[in-house]
Amino acid sequence: MARLLAVGGPLVRFDLPVMVAVVLLLAPVFWSGRRIWRVEGGGLAVACLVYLGAVLVMRI
Repeated sequence: MARLLAVGGPLVRFDLPVMVAVVLLLAPVFWSGRRIWRVEGGGLAVACLVYLGAVLVMRI
């Protein structure tokens, strides 16, 4: 029998929209097989750090 997993409010309000946005931004790159340039990779790395910082600030 499957068990349900309770999902908290912050996950639905913040994390889930961020995940959807990242998928929508990266989907064309994955489908086209195009390379990610250094500037794009740097932007993704900075975005990841900003996201992690926001998560840490929100959880404190």
